[in-house]
Amino acid sequence: MVVRFGEAVSANCSTALQRYVSMGWEAPVGAASAQGQVAVVTWSVASLKTWSIRPLCYITITGYEDQCDRTLQVTVYKPPDSVSVSELGVAGPMQVGRSYQLQCDVTNIAPVRNLSVVWYRGNDTILTDVRDNAVATPQNESFVLNITPEKSHHGVQIQCQVQQDLGSSGPAATWSEPYVLRVTYPPSFFSPLPETLDLAEGAQPVLNCSADGNPSPTYEWWSSAGGQDLGNQSVFSPSSPLLPGTYNCTASNQLASVKKFFIVTQSSQ
Repeated sequence: MVVRFGEAVSANCSTALQRYVSMGWEAPVGAASAQGQVAVVTWSVASLKTWSIRPLCYITITGYEDQCDRTLQVTVYKPPDSVSVSELGVAGPMQVGRSYQLQCDVTNIAPVRNLSVVWYRGNDTILTDVRDNAVATPQNESFVLNITPEKSHHGVQIQCQVQQDLGSSGPAATWSEPYVLRVTYPPSFFSPLPETLDLAEGAQPVLNCSADGNPSPTYEWWSSAGGQDLGNQSVFSPSSPLLPGTYNCTASNQLASVKKFFIVTQSSQ
């Protein structure tokens, strides 16, 4: 039998025997007994506030000194007051490729027997952790997740789900609030290979140096041709005719700088 702390509970004691003197329940709360051959004796508590209880159904059989008895297995549970995820150590953005730890704190939960925490990254299950001990009273428990973030993890939600595996009568799962991963990573170009562009027939090519990075990269241009204002945008679209030469673009953030090269040629007419 599974019952929530403070709620009502009841169970019946009965027998198929034909001859017995008395029947009843022994329990710290809700004890009951009846003389004679009654059909049922009910153990009933309006508000169960005992964490560990083993009511005993007994029958005194005619002609026997010993009683026949059975113990009712009762599990008293309490859902957690709170479930939360936090980062261990220094809080702040994570850097791609480094190792970090997240902690799921579960407060004031009972029992810890058959307690499991399932970690989710988005909709994907990434770890299941199980605790099992005999303590019946409410406890605080912590579960740790080791994580090495990737670039694609930026903005992804991490949650832990607490499950008290007490059968169909047990409580529903409890979820933490989402913990949003903030992942920093160095710039990388969407098109990293060098490009060769031709100015034939009056063409005016665009030099695209767009890169992905967190924090967002800044851009710096340089040209061997000189005499042009190249600006500081990811895409250089000149307002005046582009001069032949070598151009390079540097994309930078706090983690790294990367360069991309463009070779602009002038075909003979």
